[in-house]
Amino acid sequence: MEDTLTDGYALALELEGECLRIGRRMGELTRTVERPEEADELRRLAARLIETEAELSKLRVLLAELGRRRSSSRSAA
Repeated sequence: MEDTLTDGYALALELEGECLRIGRRMGELTRTVERPEEADELRRLAARLIETEAELSKLRVLLAELGRRRSSSRSAA
């Protein structure tokens, strides 16, 4: 169970980093959008950010449940 939690937390950190990178790139583009391809990239990034945040949210719920189960099993032992 500990390994699963550790792997899950590592994935959560990776997803958080991806959200930050996407957000930074979106910020860059919003200051300089001049070409249609930049607007297209901004739309793709926005969609990717929404997907990544949703994945991260689901993962956090699973990690919280797994953490509760770990605590319960420790208490029972």
